Amino acid sequence: MSVYKTTNVVDKIVSCLGYPLRFGEVFLFAGLFLLLLISPFVLFILVYTISKGILFLVTKEIIHLKKVMYLWLSTAFCLIVSIISFLLYQESYGRITFSKEHVIGSYQVDTTFYPGKNADWQKEIYRFDITAQDKFILYEKLKDGTERQYINDIKWNNGPPFNWSLNIINDHHTIDPRPQLHRSLNNRKFYYVFKSRRFGNMFFRKIKDS
Repeated sequence: MSVYKTTNVVDKIVSCLGYPLRFGEVFLFAGLFLLLLISPFVLFILVYTISKGILFLVTKEIIHLKKVMYLWLSTAFCLIVSIISFLLYQESYGRITFSKEHVIGSYQVDTTFYPGKNADWQKEIYRFDITAQDKFILYEKLKDGTERQYINDIKWNNGPPFNWSLNIINDHHTIDPRPQLHRSLNNRKFYYVFKSRRFGNMFFRKIKDS
């Protein structure tokens, strides 16, 4: 079976680097990009203000000062609106602290990475739960419609709680003892990649809390 293709740009960067980008690094890159973006505008405002100031001194026409005032007021208005919008975004969609409670829940195959019959079949047959009792339960749908369970213990690492591994007791080819976590920059969206011995990469995304 073919391996899914990752379409998320951030995930491609993470795959190239070999580790998730830290928030500080992303903030630094974004700040440098924003600085390069607004530098020409800032230079324009300064040159425009100086030129209009010189014209006012020469002609004594107040219209030149009014134009400078309108420009600065418009700039200040845009800046205030941008700050308010950013604060509202942070309140609704800003970065959250990723915890064990975010990991616990029910997961199913995400078919958006590699749409098709194979992905749809995997989504129908396989799903898993991570419980508050530190259990990993893989469900495999059988031909008669019932589900077979493969229950294994979860071992949480000493670091962040989203780092975990499995103590394999009931093995299955889809179970990866050390699944890879991929998450968005604000931690609100994430998925796990399981390296199946038969299917290759399988992408699981959380669909509900337990």
